[in-house]
Amino acid sequence: MAFERSFAPHWSAEGAIAVERHHSYPYVVLNDGSFLPIRAARFQTYPIDVTARYRWLNDSRWKPYLGAGGHYIAAANADSSFRYRSHFDGEVNGGTLFMFTPAVGVMLDGRLLLGDREPYDSAFKVSAGLSWRF
Repeated sequence: MAFERSFAPHWSAEGAIAVERHHSYPYVVLNDGSFLPIRAARFQTYPIDVTARYRWLNDSRWKPYLGAGGHYIAAANADSSFRYRSHFDGEVNGGTLFMFTPAVGVMLDGRLLLGDREPYDSAFKVSAGLSWRF
């Protein structure tokens, strides 16, 4: 779920939160390359994104944007043996919005994470969704 607020014709800010489900293998690879057998588990992480965006204004129904911001992963309920931990990374964000009507559209969004992210957190994330302006 995301919420975007425009502050000027070209500029906006977006806050987004999601749920990612993970499952583990029945082992963990240690730093020395050895395997440690463990019980397989399932758990959830909660990505939170805050992004400032520049939007190109045009007369078409396509509304492209490019932005930058922060990406936080809350992994509070993850077992420490899996090395999942809460962390913060920077991100670059881009995408487009296609408006069916002045109030309803679809969005395609891509995010590239920057910095020393966790191995389980994919460097490139793509999402799609419905947009409603009110």
